[in-house]
Amino acid sequence: MRPHREPCATRRRSRGDPGTSRALIERFMRDAAAAGSYNVGGPVRLSGGAAANRFFSDATHHDHVHIGFRT
Repeated sequence: MRPHREPCATRRRSRGDPGTSRALIERFMRDAAAAGSYNVGGPVRLSGGAAANRFFSDATHHDHVHIGFRT
């Protein structure tokens, strides 16, 4: 697996629209998990998920959603 890097976050640039509704963010994150993402992070910490710790939230992901797929 390749190392993960957050290029824009390291430059402290916002990546998302702060006006995006929480419902839309939650739906996108849950849809990503349903599509097979093994880890989904974003500005909202969600409960549930088929695997432990599938959803996460931290300071780096406060303005965008991260979805990880294995290749």
